[in-house]
Amino acid sequence: MAQYYLGECYECGKGVNKDVDKAIGYYNLAAKQKLAIAQHKLSCLYYEGLGVEEYLEKALNYSEEAAGQGLVEAKSFFGVLLHNYDYGDIKLKNHVKAHDLKIVVANYQSGAARGERNAQFNLANCYKTGIEVEQDMKLAARFY
Repeated sequence: MAQYYLGECYECGKGVNKDVDKAIGYYNLAAKQKLAIAQHKLSCLYYEGLGVEEYLEKALNYSEEAAGQGLVEAKSFFGVLLHNYDYGDIKLKNHVKAHDLKIVVANYQSGAARGERNAQFNLANCYKTGIEVEQDMKLAARFY
C-alpha cells in the first residue's frame, strides 16, 4: 500500500517534486503485489496514455484484475472499457479480440445497486438499447 501512496505523491507532487515516471514505477510495484487500487490506477493511465504510452491491452488486463478483486471503481471502468469495445471504439477494437457483454451488464447492475451514478447511467443505456438485457424503456428511465 505504501508504494501506491508514494506513486500518488509523485503523480501529484505532494511533498515531492512531481515525477510521473516515478509515480508509474511505484504503481507498478504495488500492482505486482496485486493491490487492486494500483491496478485500477494503471488501467486508467494506460487507457488515457497519461505518462505512459497508450496501451489498451494493458488497460483492459489491469482493469480486469482489479475488478476481479472486487474494487468498485474498477468494475465500473472495466464495464465501460468492454462496452466501448463492443460499440466499436476504434482504439479498443484494434487491441481486443472479444469479451462477454454479460460481464459488463453484471458490473453495471452491481454498481447501480450501490448507487453509483456512472453504472446507473450505463445500465440505463443498456436497457434503452437492449444490450444483453431485454429492451425496457421504463427501466431505462428509472436508472437515468
